[in-house]
Amino acid sequence: MGGGSCEMCKEAPPKYNCPACRTPYCSVACFKNHKDNFCRKTTPLEEVSKPSLQEEVILENTCPTQSLNASDSPYS
Repeated sequence: MGGGSCEMCKEAPPKYNCPACRTPYCSVACFKNHKDNFCRKTTPLEEVSKPSLQEEVILENTCPTQSLNASDSPYS
């Protein structure tokens, strides 16, 4: 990895990067401290503009009330 020191303890060279925000850290202890207290996940632009799966399902599975006719039901 790159030079410098761990962003958490400032003592050891970083071996890893936080998967959420890419902050360099050196150990599990430093990662847990970072994750619990300092991590600010960066959200990729595609996640911001993409509707959630639940919204997609709701939009795809809804139909206008005019098309709901009891005579069209297979259960009548």
